[in-house]
Amino acid sequence: MSATGPPPGIPTTGGGPPPGVSTSRGGYVDPNWPFPGGPNDAPVIIYGYTPSFALALLGVIIFFIFTVVHIWKLFRYRSWYFTTFAIGLAFEVVGYVARTLSAKNNPYNLIYFIIQYFFIVTAPVFLSAGVYTILSALIHRLGRSYSILAPKLILWVFITSDAIATVCQITGAAFIGVKQKKREDPTSANNILLGGLAYQVFAIGIFIILTAAFIFRARREIAKNSLIKFVAAFGIATLFIYLRTVFRLAETAEGLGGELSTVEVYFGVLEFAPVIVATLLLTVWHPGRCVGNTISGVGKDTEEVSA
Repeated sequence: MSATGPPPGIPTTGGGPPPGVSTSRGGYVDPNWPFPGGPNDAPVIIYGYTPSFALALLGVIIFFIFTVVHIWKLFRYRSWYFTTFAIGLAFEVVGYVARTLSAKNNPYNLIYFIIQYFFIVTAPVFLSAGVYTILSALIHRLGRSYSILAPKLILWVFITSDAIATVCQITGAAFIGVKQKKREDPTSANNILLGGLAYQVFAIGIFIILTAAFIFRARREIAKNSLIKFVAAFGIATLFIYLRTVFRLAETAEGLGGELSTVEVYFGVLEFAPVIVATLLLTVWHPGRCVGNTISGVGKDTEEVSA
């Protein structure tokens, strides 16, 4: 991606590594945008490149449209269980707004980096929580007997797992930013982030196995209820969200300064695109329209299923 030059008023001299050099601790100094030296600036561009303004702006526009559509569909179908998906999309908007500020104003700014990382990394957690509720909606529609585990257990175990993984990821990301600003080795912070991602990959993997088992056992009911297209969209969306999480794990395992974290094409293809595809599928085949507005595993339905 082409770099964006510094806007007027930002100094072109200051401390930090020589322009155009990737440091041993990860990060990069843009030869067209030398270290500004501000109080909130890291000595290197922690992204590993200068973010593309066009990609970031595209993210803001697309995710804003998706957010508005999903909020409308929540009220249209009264599928309140899918609220977390809309929240995740709103997080994506905030993350990509911060990324546009990095690309346009100052890619060294630590605040912009932390905000965009926090929201873009956290957003799929809310998207995943929405995906988990879809399985509960299917269980309610097709029958508890097809599910290996109780719907309440499925719902809360995986949402809790996502919450734990998120705390680890955000803690690691924040520490990475602080370490980079102090010019200290960020390896320990990167390991915290790696642990959170590894746990999330494991949890979503188990969810995929349970979902596949349910779909196989309920295949006749799925066909009888004309849900084949919806279930296919649900399955593909889940796999794309999983792909994005596996990418983040591989990127973090490689460490700062690795190819996956220093080439923005990987971010575009393996972070941005999978979430777009997953969201598009669940916008066209919205669970509120296709399955209904009730899920198994909460409230009175829990008692009815257990009885």
